Amino acid sequence: MQERKIIEMELEKIYEAEELYWQQRGGEKWTLEGDANTNFFHLAANGRRRKKSIPSLEDNGELVNNPKQIHDLIYGYYKKLFGKKNQNTELG
Repeated sequence: MQERKIIEMELEKIYEAEELYWQQRGGEKWTLEGDANTNFFHLAANGRRRKKSIPSLEDNGELVNNPKQIHDLIYGYYKKLFGKKNQNTELG
């Protein structure tokens, strides 16, 4: 019974050493080759960026493709919508 316990403890040490080996080996691979999910992550992030981008807008029947003009149109729209209103009333 004592011998069996000693063998089981040795086997447990071997399993722990093997697990540590594969963890370290996996870390080396990640460092050298990059994570396997990196390509997936970049594809997902770029897809999200493309989905959220505004490639063109229509302004008074005219198609606008220039990113600066698109920015100005959106900015102007929301500034007009939420900005301060001019009050030209005279006190009297």
